[in-house]
Amino acid sequence: MKKILNTVLLFTLVMAFTGCGTLAPDGPYKSDKVLYGADQTIVSSQRAVQAFVTWEMQNRSVLPVEVSRAADSIRENAKQWIQSAINLREAYAANPNRDNENNLVRSLDILQTVLNEIAIQMIASRPPQPINN
Repeated sequence: MKKILNTVLLFTLVMAFTGCGTLAPDGPYKSDKVLYGADQTIVSSQRAVQAFVTWEMQNRSVLPVEVSRAADSIRENAKQWIQSAINLREAYAANPNRDNENNLVRSLDILQTVLNEIAIQMIASRPPQPINN
């Protein structure tokens, strides 16, 4: 349980701090950081959600009820949130105007909120650590 917990938590935190750098103008994203960031967020969200809900189900009997409630809510809604982000990513890719970008960014903000909630629940599920003086 601890290994999975640490892996999901580390993955979630790493994804929160990615995004710097430049993209090649002749690369697959044609220097479009919005599109690149969207793909990163969508893929990382799918992986983090799957890892979290699997971990929660395997450990439900020993987790605080709040963690299970959060996992249930994520299970119920994640497919819709992720599919919405994918659809808006495709709309932006086809027509990269300001409205499509704003809609995509709002959808990605929802996924980032889910990643943050997963991190919060993972931390909440850890037993208190003794303080060493």
